[in-house]
Amino acid sequence: MAGHKSMIAGKFTDALESFTYAVDIETDNIILRRLRAEVFFINQDPVSAMKDLMHIQKPERTADAWKLGGKLLMEFKLPVLAEFWLRKASELAKGKDEETAICFQKVRAHRLYDPLTKDMPVTVDFTMYGKAVFAVKDIKAGDIVFSDAPIVTTPYIADDKKQVVKGCNHCGTSLMTARDYFQEKLDNMDATAKEVVENNWPVTKPVVCSECKLVTYCSNICKNTAWERHHELLCPSRSKATKKLYDIDQNKGWGTDVDGTWKELWSGHFSAYILAKIWANIAADVKLWMKQDGKDVPEMMHWAKAKAPFRKFIAFGVGSAAKDMPYVLKIMNDIFRDCGDGIKMDITEQELNGRSEGVVDFEISGRQNSECVVLGNVSLHACLNHSCMNNVEVSDGEVNGVPGVSVRAKTDIKEGEELTTTYIDTTMPRRLRRAWMYKSFNFWCQCPRCQFEGDDAYSCTNCKKRAGETPFKGCGKCHRAWYCCSECQKINWKEGHKLVCGVAHSKADYS
Repeated sequence: MAGHKSMIAGKFTDALESFTYAVDIETDNIILRRLRAEVFFINQDPVSAMKDLMHIQKPERTADAWKLGGKLLMEFKLPVLAEFWLRKASELAKGKDEETAICFQKVRAHRLYDPLTKDMPVTVDFTMYGKAVFAVKDIKAGDIVFSDAPIVTTPYIADDKKQVVKGCNHCGTSLMTARDYFQEKLDNMDATAKEVVENNWPVTKPVVCSECKLVTYCSNICKNTAWERHHELLCPSRSKATKKLYDIDQNKGWGTDVDGTWKELWSGHFSAYILAKIWANIAADVKLWMKQDGKDVPEMMHWAKAKAPFRKFIAFGVGSAAKDMPYVLKIMNDIFRDCGDGIKMDITEQELNGRSEGVVDFEISGRQNSECVVLGNVSLHACLNHSCMNNVEVSDGEVNGVPGVSVRAKTDIKEGEELTTTYIDTTMPRRLRRAWMYKSFNFWCQCPRCQFEGDDAYSCTNCKKRAGETPFKGCGKCHRAWYCCSECQKINWKEGHKLVCGVAHSKADYS
């Protein structure tokens, strides 16, 4: 076939002429229609390409035809239809076409995140490694790239498990008083210092849940909103399971196991309430939309819409929260097997594991003190990938009056460049840093810093030769690379060590 040969040779104008001539003769030939659609697509004529595909009846469309249609609909900015076509392509290919899978995720990423990044210098895209944030224009070092507020929050449990920070159970606003923060030091202050504290410490007027009299909020607005969104289902007064969850939270994760043993039932660095709030929010939306549609039983579309805002935060690591904390999984299922109005949710091990990996901690800056920390699911922040050579840093602050995060450029960022943060303190030695990343996030970091720094003085950073009793000499500037000879040092310097040598490190977050 002349048209096909011209396509292979890259002569797309000739291919279009050949296919058009053939289609005029065989108007209903689906192979010719699909091939001409591909040429139209390559020649940047998406409208003509789509016309050819629409001429093919649905039962006769191949996986390639559905995939091409999905790509075209992406260009037309019709993400829902694009997802439909790409899903059809994936079904026909039995899920074995990687390009179709990536295209589908690209469409979904833009559908979910484009509204959030409007008027921002960034966009969220999907790569073979997952979601990522890219600059859509040049960004200068020091500029705030974007600020982001969490969908749900919960108080933070201190690392030593001795403190649950006081905060509004809905928005996370700090409720710590001067007495909470300074404790007995407040009594020992001189009169001038006390006056400064009294005049400048924000006044808090907490309100408690009218039912349980236990859960605290910063205002009646937050109390009422929380009841509608999650607290009606999670209120400690509702059931034995909800009271047990509250008790575990108040005891910093400790409680009585089924065998009567007092033990740590929840070992997460955040309150288990944040996971419960996600599921409660989903249940509340399903209930609302079910009633609005006049249904007695929720439909699949109700569940899909309710879960959509939280799909951004599902991630998986090496460990298993469900296996490590089976009692909490049982409590969650006891709570959500009856959400009211005939709605029930099954919290699987996979669901618990995926949700627990997507939680971010951040401090409430500009409030009472820098130690008031809350946890939350933050949409755009969650899309930032890790690099030990990160070009942005995350700081804590307020967004529209509630706790949130700000992302600031650490270096100049070019249009099209990916924005990366760091999940850990990069001053750690390379071997420990990479092991930590793998254990916590299930991947081996391959950033320039990990590629061109060494593990120790007994292994050449360049050729990996092992040293004897005498360690190798290291880089005189950064002291993070070691070489068996000057030639290896020169090679490693040219290949990439000069890019990382002496570059400032970052902590996991900046307050």
